[in-house]
Amino acid sequence: MGQYAEKTVKLRETALENVRFGTDTVSGEIRTDENKLLCLAIPFSKGWNAYIDGDKAEVHCLNGRYIGVVVPTGVHNVRFHYIRPYQNIGYLISAAGIAAFLFIIIAYSDKRKRAELTGKNMDF
Repeated sequence: MGQYAEKTVKLRETALENVRFGTDTVSGEIRTDENKLLCLAIPFSKGWNAYIDGDKAEVHCLNGRYIGVVVPTGVHNVRFHYIRPYQNIGYLISAAGIAAFLFIIIAYSDKRKRAELTGKNMDF
């Protein structure tokens, strides 16, 4: 703990600046004098994607819980974007369920109309 203040100042030298938060997005700029590991205190999930200057970068799980990315030397724009895992599959299953429901409603309605035309009793 004796060097805590010095290490904190050193870490602030290469912090993410001009941080912007959006819907499922965190971005900012960083300047490094060597390759550095950028760690954000945001819980890790497989849905996180990272982009450095628009190029996809690998997202790492740091300290067993946070998201991070290796930033090369220089000035870079870093953006993290979150996509809920299985989101597209969920949309597809929901659409299939709605389509099946509509099919049943239309089929029942059609069967009922035919029964009324023929005078048959519909017992369900």
